[in-house]
Amino acid sequence: MEVRGLLKLWNEWGMQILVLVSFLLQVFLLTFGGMRRRSSSAVLRVSLWLAYLLADSTAIYTLGHLSVVSGSHKHKLVAFWAPFLLLHLGGPENITAYALEDNSLWLRHLQTLAVQVLGAAYVMYRYMASSGTLLLLASICMFAAGLLKYGERILALKRGNISSIRTNINVIHYAKNPCDYLLQDTSEERILRIAHSHLTICKGLLTNYWIVHPKIEQCPINVAMNIYKLIEMELSLMYDILYTKAAVIHTCEPAGKRLWKGSIGQYNFFHLCIHKRDTRNELGGRLAITMRLEYWWNKLHCSGTDSFSVHDLKNLVLQALPENSKDMYFKSRGRFILKEQMVYKDLARWSVNIEFDESIFVWHIATEVYISQSKHAEAEHDQEKLIEAAKVMSNYMMFLLAVKPDMLPGRMDEDTFIRESNKRDVDSTVSSLDVPSGSRMQQREEKLAQEFFDMYHTHPKGDDKSYRSPDVERGVLLAKELIDLGRHDTLELILGVWVEMVLYAAQQCRLDSHARQLSNGGEFMTIVWLLAHHFMPYDTVDIAIPKIED
Repeated sequence: MEVRGLLKLWNEWGMQILVLVSFLLQVFLLTFGGMRRRSSSAVLRVSLWLAYLLADSTAIYTLGHLSVVSGSHKHKLVAFWAPFLLLHLGGPENITAYALEDNSLWLRHLQTLAVQVLGAAYVMYRYMASSGTLLLLASICMFAAGLLKYGERILALKRGNISSIRTNINVIHYAKNPCDYLLQDTSEERILRIAHSHLTICKGLLTNYWIVHPKIEQCPINVAMNIYKLIEMELSLMYDILYTKAAVIHTCEPAGKRLWKGSIGQYNFFHLCIHKRDTRNELGGRLAITMRLEYWWNKLHCSGTDSFSVHDLKNLVLQALPENSKDMYFKSRGRFILKEQMVYKDLARWSVNIEFDESIFVWHIATEVYISQSKHAEAEHDQEKLIEAAKVMSNYMMFLLAVKPDMLPGRMDEDTFIRESNKRDVDSTVSSLDVPSGSRMQQREEKLAQEFFDMYHTHPKGDDKSYRSPDVERGVLLAKELIDLGRHDTLELILGVWVEMVLYAAQQCRLDSHARQLSNGGEFMTIVWLLAHHFMPYDTVDIAIPKIED
């Protein structure tokens, strides 16, 4: 009886329910679609993905059902429902494409438009006789609005396609750099106007099209920080072009909504080692190991974000940018600053010439061990901010390696640190780690770094290398090499290496990787990359950019 009751309910109210569901999906997309420019929440991404897929499917199914079912003519609103659903297919202004690849499907949407317009017109014709004059006029107006709305969406998808953006770039020869304008006025409105006028530079970088512009020289620190805001606004405007209807309807949201999410992804090897030990006694961890989902489980629990004073980090990164342009911006991987500081030798030299994923891991170990060994001494020189910035940048590159390897160039082996954590010497050290109960994770990480330093620095290499972790050992020895320098600016050196690694990764990865990340709140790497391009003169640089695939 219950099944019959549900079927009867569906037969009587099915169309109304589908129209209402389609409307609610549009409201959801309109409400939350713009949030992803500032958020990388997995819950938000999945929810928007489901709503984005269901919105079109629901509207098309309902419209098709109306055109073939010989429904009763007592439903006078059916003539209005058809163009109303056509309006839904046009979608909200703040999300036309969920992923970058959706922009390449504009021809498919054009075909869908032709079919659905004919279907809506047919439904209106069928139910026209049972509709009143006012309802008929409303249906015609809604039909025209739906046609225009869907046309807007198709045009926005076409203009958001990478090849279309590259074709339509207007070549502009900039006489002044942004810093000159910001010296005159640093208001939000002024910065947004400059971002609009310099958006061509960002378009050119993301589409492999060179735009000649003057180099930004040294700026006052307050102006330099506004350069960051300018770049964040440029990237937000690029998000509008790639994923919304802004390129068609030319709307302009308040400047306060145009900024980067302000947090940086973090992943720490020492946290991973400690978490693996702890999960052996947890039901969820044991279940993940049994189901061979240990890697996913560890990534879920060990990756996070850090909102360490973004202002301080931006300032330190800005100061760490190489002063000379040429090849040093994007090709050195740390070699430039090591040579400049005359420490390009031994392990330091080796560490920046190996595979990039290994280089990231070795420098991550070296950074953590160096900080744990010299933290108290460095604190005397008021370098707490440098310590935090170096840790954040180190964890950030590990986050990219573990969670977003597609943002890094070349062959990335994101399982490197998993294998290293399973080595017998690492595993035994972690298992025997003695820390007071209730200790914070940071204290446990520092204790583990101390144990690694004592183990690898005190004991010579064993004969059986299969039991040892070569990369962890080299990272510890690199940290020892940095400590032996006895310099007070070693943290600046470490941070400089990380900045060069970020620039190298940003330049060498696929350009569309930067564009894709704009739909997930953006990446700090993209901001630093664009910042460096604003600070370099194009007429003196010859850089090979990997070609993009449509």
